[in-house]
Amino acid sequence: MGKLIDTNQAKATESRLPNGGIVISIPIQMRMRGKRKEIVLPPDAIPDACERLSESESLVMALVRAHCWNGLLENGRFRSIPELAAAVKLERSYVSRILGLVNLAPDIALAVLNGREPEGFTLRRLRRGIPVLWEEQRKQFGFPSPN
Repeated sequence: MGKLIDTNQAKATESRLPNGGIVISIPIQMRMRGKRKEIVLPPDAIPDACERLSESESLVMALVRAHCWNGLLENGRFRSIPELAAAVKLERSYVSRILGLVNLAPDIALAVLNGREPEGFTLRRLRRGIPVLWEEQRKQFGFPSPN
C-alpha cells in the first residue's frame, strides 16, 4: 500500500517508543463543518490523487444514496421527501438535491460507479443542475456518446 501523506511535505515527525512502537505526529487544524468537526491538513499535505479519490467517493456515495432513497419512495416506505429526510436525519433540501442524481444518464452513472468520470465531474458541479436530456448531460459534463 502506498503512502497517503508524504511525511516530508506534511511536516510530520516520527519518533520511536522504548517498546518498539512508532509515534507519527502531523500538524492539523480542526474546523466545524455544520455540526461535525473536520480535520484540515495543510494544502501541501494532500496529494492530488487523495483529493480526487475523496471527490470520487463522495460522488459514488451520493449516487448510491439517490437510488436507494428513490427506491424507498417508489415502494411506499416513505410517502414524501420531507418524511424520508426526517428518517435519515438530513435536511430536506439536501435529500432533494441528491435524489436528482437518479436522472443521470445510465452510462454516466455507470462511469461514476466504475471510477471513469472525466476530471472535474464532481458532486459540487452537479449541484448547479442536471440537464433533463441525457445527450445534453453528456455534452455538459464531458462524457462521450454511447455507441
